[in-house]
Amino acid sequence: QFVIADNIVDHGSQGNWAFALGPQSSSGNRPENVRTGIIERNHFTSGSNTQMLLMLWTSEVTVRNNLFDQTGSDNAIQISRRNQEDAPHDNSVHSNTFYSANSGSSVKAIVIDSIASNTTVRNNLVYTSGGSGSVVSGSAVQSDNLVMSGLSQNDVNRFLPVGNAIDGVSTAMVLDDYDNNLRPLSAQDIGAYESNGGAEPPAPPAPSSLAVSLVASPYSITVGGSSTLSWSTTNADSCTASGGWSGSKSTSGTQTVSPGSNASYTLSCSGEEGSASDSVTVSVGSQADTTAPSIPINATASSITQSSVTISWDTSTDNVGVTDYSVYYNGAVYAVTPNTSLPLTGLASDTTYSWTVSATDAVGNESSQSSLSSFTTLGTSSAPVDPVDPVDPVDPVTPSPTVSLTTSSSAITVGGSSTLSWSATNANSCTASGGWSGSKSTSGTQTVSPGSNASYTLSCSGEGGSASDSVTVSVSSQADTTAPSIPTNATASSITQSSTTISWAASTDNVGVIGYNLYYRGEVFIVTPNTSLPLSGLAPDTTYSWTVSATDAAGNESSQSSLSSFTTLGSNY
Repeated sequence: QFVIADNIVDHGSQGNWAFALGPQSSSGNRPENVRTGIIERNHFTSGSNTQMLLMLWTSEVTVRNNLFDQTGSDNAIQISRRNQEDAPHDNSVHSNTFYSANSGSSVKAIVIDSIASNTTVRNNLVYTSGGSGSVVSGSAVQSDNLVMSGLSQNDVNRFLPVGNAIDGVSTAMVLDDYDNNLRPLSAQDIGAYESNGGAEPPAPPAPSSLAVSLVASPYSITVGGSSTLSWSTTNADSCTASGGWSGSKSTSGTQTVSPGSNASYTLSCSGEEGSASDSVTVSVGSQADTTAPSIPINATASSITQSSVTISWDTSTDNVGVTDYSVYYNGAVYAVTPNTSLPLTGLASDTTYSWTVSATDAVGNESSQSSLSSFTTLGTSSAPVDPVDPVDPVDPVTPSPTVSLTTSSSAITVGGSSTLSWSATNANSCTASGGWSGSKSTSGTQTVSPGSNASYTLSCSGEGGSASDSVTVSVSSQADTTAPSIPTNATASSITQSSTTISWAASTDNVGVIGYNLYYRGEVFIVTPNTSLPLSGLAPDTTYSWTVSATDAAGNESSQSSLSSFTTLGSNY
């Protein structure tokens, strides 16, 4: 398979052909060694001795959206067989522009050998300076081609390199197309898109949906320990292992490995839609890593608008290395990122948000959460105003208190316990109510063991006012060990070059689903309570594969969904 695109081919005074695709030997029987491809958005210019601009001795080739300047040669494209090779078949030539300053009916855009089969020629435009000319010499399916002759020089400029029809840049000379319609500056300005009888640009070829996902659990072990490799594929027929393992593998499965040193494992799979591979590395240490990273500090918020902000913090340190950071909101993990900053969107205007962040290393050691940080989005009336004369400074506004109260487990069994953790800012005193009571410090922890469902409230006050927060601990007669159902119907929609929205059907649970974990490359990428998630900052023309699981209040997590994939649009769309 091949793609030849976005080239300028000036054949000059050379003879024979500018491009010849197929067997490159003129003697003997040789199998086809070039076939199945696309030739698009090229500009071919012939010279005084050119016999043919493009010679196709092959099959299953699409020639589209090219400009052929035939001045100096009679023919632009020839589809034929070389010697005793297989006859060409299933070729398509559409939406091209052919120009020739030669005169006479001998000018032919395309010559097709009678032995060729299933050739389609449509939506092409051919201009000759004199004579009738023709689009096709030979047998082919034809439709909506346009042949013109005797046009003025101003008309010719629509199709020559110096005109607006090639580079898409507006000029004072020609602003409209051949039908006197204003030409969009971003339009593709060649072929039938510029003339009567044209068609919408053809849909891009469907991206390959073959995908491979290989993960290790855990990624880091000690000498003598083991890790479980898990893999799944989409549209694969066969798989082969290499690196730290070998042999043929099924298209999904698990395998336990116990490497004596760091080892990389690769799984390569193939099918009718191509091939793909994925790799993981299992690190082996001399002793278990039990040291957590340092607590992130200097948490700040910047670029605050009515609905968005960027939060950031300093890099944590670790005896081995920090792998990612968990951002907490309302006591639960909101997002996991390997970076020290995170853009947030979709926020409510004129609203205060409080958050903390922790650091995690490769073996799962997590630091304590940072001090509580807060930011307030701009109000709806926050708009730029004209500058005014400076005035005397005024006393600063006393900040309002904020309170964060969380529980280590919101669902316990009779006889069990849960730890309440709280912190307050801009507060002088705090009072407990509900399932607990009495004065409390502005930060601390307390273990509670309610015999039935109980709500706990912490109210704090300071010079800027008062604030409160509450949590509920549910008590059941027996432990909830039932995981939610596996999410189904995972899909991607509104796909662009850099964004998409993924969604899935809601899971069910004997108590209730509280959130969903989105997995990318075997690790949790983000946690959300919703059944859809917008993604941005993606790379164009790239295939992403993902799974999703559901969790309940007791921490039971379902199995991950089947591997799903989507491909962002290419940079040319």
